[in-house]
Amino acid sequence: MASGLAKAGVAVGVVVLGGAAWAGGDRLVQAHAQDSLQEALDRFEADAAAVDEFDVIRLAYDRDAGTVDYRFRYRPESDNPLHEPLAELQGTPEPSVSASGRMEVEDYGLARWVSGQPFRAAGTLPWAEAVAADLPALEQDHWATLEFAHRPGGDTRIHLQGTGYDGDLLMAGQHRIGELSWDAWEASAQIAGEAGLQALHAELPRAWIGVPGEMDLRIDGLRMRGDNLVIVDSLLVEGDSELALDGIEGEFDDESFRMRDLRLAGVTRETDGRSRSDLSLELGETRAEGLTGLQQFHAELHLDLDAASVREAGRLGREVEAGLHALEDVDALYQQWLMDTASHGAVLELRELRVVDTHGDALDGSLTLRAGEIPPAAWQGPGLLEYLSGSLQAGVDRGLIRTSVREDMALREPHRPAADLDREAEELVAMLMQGAREFPLFAVEDDRVRLDVEVAEGMIVVGGEPMMAVTDLMLLLQG
Repeated sequence: MASGLAKAGVAVGVVVLGGAAWAGGDRLVQAHAQDSLQEALDRFEADAAAVDEFDVIRLAYDRDAGTVDYRFRYRPESDNPLHEPLAELQGTPEPSVSASGRMEVEDYGLARWVSGQPFRAAGTLPWAEAVAADLPALEQDHWATLEFAHRPGGDTRIHLQGTGYDGDLLMAGQHRIGELSWDAWEASAQIAGEAGLQALHAELPRAWIGVPGEMDLRIDGLRMRGDNLVIVDSLLVEGDSELALDGIEGEFDDESFRMRDLRLAGVTRETDGRSRSDLSLELGETRAEGLTGLQQFHAELHLDLDAASVREAGRLGREVEAGLHALEDVDALYQQWLMDTASHGAVLELRELRVVDTHGDALDGSLTLRAGEIPPAAWQGPGLLEYLSGSLQAGVDRGLIRTSVREDMALREPHRPAADLDREAEELVAMLMQGAREFPLFAVEDDRVRLDVEVAEGMIVVGGEPMMAVTDLMLLLQG
């Protein structure tokens, strides 16, 4: 009997001790998770400071309440496709969108840590009252849900799931001025400890706004991707990125435009003290009021620069933006940066360029420019050219020259009769073609002009033979 009670007492003791150990471990894991989440939020706020269009106004974590209060602001710059429609809607040249709210942080204990589950905080981004008043067909009280998923000691994933809209657009919550529609969208980011932001993705399937007499704009298939990102002092020094747009078309003030299949992609790596980037730009059918337009545009660019110089350019750019340098000194600062960069050697290659207009006339070419290690004294005078080498191959159809010349004339003299523009454009193109036949650097075949030259040690080389000094060509062009 005594033995049985003793065994039972031992068992109870083991259970009690095990429970105490588990509870203690649970509290330790919870405390560690809270510390880790705070570090992740601090890192997110620091990385967000490097994004020009995004401001973190408030991001406060209350451990006792288990909440994160936040306020964000998005301010699209003038070259952002969203800038103009937002400016129209808000009636200001500097539009912005703000969001604030509270995320609930879930409990995180030993069991979840052992199973490898992330520590989550989630909430919604409610509509601002003034914005909601102008969107009467809203079906939800928030424009997105926001979730932080953090693995203590590991990475943090942030996910935005945006809601859609399809309905009327009001002014000041009273008068209908048009229609507005967009599909559900999403955006996500991955942050890895001290490494910071590593990935950023976003997708907007479709958006449309129509305001009769003012604007009609539709965007299809907008996607953005950034992977393997390395950010140092707010400067992207490595990464794979892509911006794609299936199409955008619209009409402003009775002038229409259309663009299809835009893709801008880039890969940047730092190796052996060099920063090497490969960039590509593709564009499909493009039309604009009064212009012939493009059927295809394709370009591939390669850059090979001193890595320290690239980082210095980022630092200098931030200082100029912050107003730390007088405007009259900026040009001199960038010229000095260019000299310092070239002194370490640089390569610029336009590996492929092809432009085709809607008539099928084309321009294609490639360009390579290399700078050796240029000593400071060589920057003064023609001796600089001895340190430059490269090549240029290009070809352009006569029809494309004529189209460009005529459209330029039409833009400068919009009320001139079309017949006069046609006649003068033909005459000018004939003169240009004849001039190309007489100039030794060009070759004219049928209705196409070609240029194929190399530059070495300050000389222009054609067909393997030196033809003239670059300085002589510059004087000839200036004359």
